[in-house]
Amino acid sequence: MNSKSLLEQHSFWRQAIFILKVCLLSWRRSVEDYFLKPVQRYPKATSLEAATVLAESRSSLWNAADTPDNWLLTAGKVHNLRIAAQALHGVEIPPTRIFSFWAHVPKPTKAQGYVDGREIREGCLVPSTAGGLCQLSNALFDAASRAGLKIVERHRHTQVVPGSLAEQGRDATVKWRHIDLRLAHTQAWRIEVELSTTELILRIRAPSAVPSSHASAAVLPMKRLSTKEAASAINDCYSCGQSRCAQHPTPRLPTLAKHATQAWLLTEMWPEFDELLIKQVQTKDSFFLPWTWQWPARPAYRWKNIPLTAKPYGAEFITLRRSLALRNLPKQGSTLQMALLKWDAALATTYARHLPVHCTHLIISQPLLPHLWKLGVLGGRTFDVLITRSPLQFLQKNLDEALKNHPTSPTLGDYRAPADLVQAEQSALAAAQGLYTPHTALFDTLGRAAKLLPWYKPAVNPAVSKGKVLLFPASALARKGVYELAQALQGIDCTVRVLGRAQETKHTWGSVKIEACPPGDPLEKVGLVVLPAWVEHQPRLLLRALAQSIPVIATPACGLPPQAGLTLIQQGQIDSLRQAIVQGLP
Repeated sequence: MNSKSLLEQHSFWRQAIFILKVCLLSWRRSVEDYFLKPVQRYPKATSLEAATVLAESRSSLWNAADTPDNWLLTAGKVHNLRIAAQALHGVEIPPTRIFSFWAHVPKPTKAQGYVDGREIREGCLVPSTAGGLCQLSNALFDAASRAGLKIVERHRHTQVVPGSLAEQGRDATVKWRHIDLRLAHTQAWRIEVELSTTELILRIRAPSAVPSSHASAAVLPMKRLSTKEAASAINDCYSCGQSRCAQHPTPRLPTLAKHATQAWLLTEMWPEFDELLIKQVQTKDSFFLPWTWQWPARPAYRWKNIPLTAKPYGAEFITLRRSLALRNLPKQGSTLQMALLKWDAALATTYARHLPVHCTHLIISQPLLPHLWKLGVLGGRTFDVLITRSPLQFLQKNLDEALKNHPTSPTLGDYRAPADLVQAEQSALAAAQGLYTPHTALFDTLGRAAKLLPWYKPAVNPAVSKGKVLLFPASALARKGVYELAQALQGIDCTVRVLGRAQETKHTWGSVKIEACPPGDPLEKVGLVVLPAWVEHQPRLLLRALAQSIPVIATPACGLPPQAGLTLIQQGQIDSLRQAIVQGLP
C-alpha cells in the first residue's frame, strides 16, 4: 500500500466514522444480549479440574522479528492477555448453554488495566487499547473446534498475520462488543488458560471425549480483502514511516523502553540478596519496595545497594497498615499467619498494578511469589526468586514430622496454609529460572534451579566477653527445638538464656534453670549456643556466635554449612544433643 493511500485510509475523518460505526454496532449487540437473546456469565469452579482434556491450543507470545520500536506493542499484547486469561481460567459452562467471550472477558478499557497492543485494522497493525486479545479468541476457537464444540458465532480476520492461527484458518477475531465468539457443548465443559514464559496455552476439559452432536454454525459474513490486498504484507505503524497518519503511535506510547527490562519486587532486606543485587542490577531496572521514605526509618526494608539514580516505587501505606494491624494480634498462631498472608497478598497486588509491561524479567522476594502467580503477573515473563523460607509444602511436612514427636504441642499443628496457595507456590517455583538462597538445607530441596549464596559474615564485637551461659537464640517454641533441648538438659547443671518471649507452656523447661535475655548484646557471658530447631530460616545469631568463636550446636534445618565451631545434629536426636552439650559447655 503506497504512502498516499495509507494516509487516506487512516485519515482523521475515516477513523471518526469507524469509531461511530463500532459504537452503533456495540449498542445494537448490547440490546440483543440484554433483551432479545440474553447471554450469561458463568462462574469459575473446580468440579471439572480432573476431567478429560478434549483439546489444547498453543501459540507463541513473542515475535522474534519485532524491531526495538514495535516490541513494546507486543509486550502490551502479552500484558492484555494476562488480564483476559485470568478472567477465563477456570470458567465452567453447563451443558447446552451458550458461552460468550465478551460476557467473561473484561471490557477492553484502560480502567480495566489494559494497555496499548497491536490490532489489525484495515490492513495495518495499529496501536489499540487491549490490542492482541484476538490471540486468546484464536486459541479458544482452535481448541473448541478440535474438541467438537458447537461454534455458535465466529468471525474470521480480514488479514492474515504470518505465523498466526489465521494462516491455518483456525482464527476467530473479536471486537467489543459486536464481534463475539460464542460456543456450546452437549456436556459441561471447562476452560483453562495459562501463559508460560513463551506460549499462550488453552485447554478445554469435559467429562468424556464425546463430540458435540450439533453442527457448527456457518461463519458470519464479513468484509473480505481483495486477492491483491491479501497478498500484500501488513503495514506496521512503526515501519511504514507515515508519522502524519492518524494511527501513528509516536505521541501515544511511552518511549522509555525500546527493549525488555527487569524489575525487583522486594520485601525484607537480607544482606545476602543485597550483595546479589550489586551483581545483577541493570541500568534501567525498576524497583518495588515496601518502604522508601527516609523518615521514619525502617531498617528491615532498607536495601543499601539500590542505585542512587533509581526511583523505586514504594508501598508505604500498605506497610503502615500492615504494621498497625499486626500490633494487636497474638505473636503466634493461625490468626497471625493468616494476617501475614493477607498483607503479603495486598503488597503483591499493589506491586502488580504498577509493574511496567516492558519488565519481562522479575526478581521476586519469596513471600510475594504465590500471590503474584495467582494474579497471573508471571505469565510471559522469566523470573528469579529470593528464597527466604522453606516452600510451604516442605515447611508443613517438617511441622507434621515434629508434631508426631510432640503431639501435645499447642503450636506445631495450629496452622496450615490454604491448599491453593501451596499449589500456587509449587507451580511458581517449578517455573522459576533461578532460586537464590544462602540456606544449605533449602538449597538441597530446591532442585535444578537452586543457586547457593554465601552467608553474610557479621562483624566481631570486641566488647563481648565469654562466660558459661547456654544461649537458646529463639522463643521457647516446639519448632525451634525447645522440647528436645529441655529433655537433653535434665540433670545438667547450667543456666539457659532464652532470647524470645513466646513459649509452648509454662512447664516446658521442667527443672532447667532459665533466665530472660538481659539488655545489651545477647551473646554477653555466653559459652555455648544451642538451637536444635525443626524450622529455622535466618540463623543470624548463630552466625554472630561463630564469628565470635563461641561454639554452636544446631540442626541441618538451620541452614549453616559445616565449619569450625559448629556441631550439627539431626532433628529430634535427644541423646546426640545431650552428648554434644556436655562436650561443648565450658
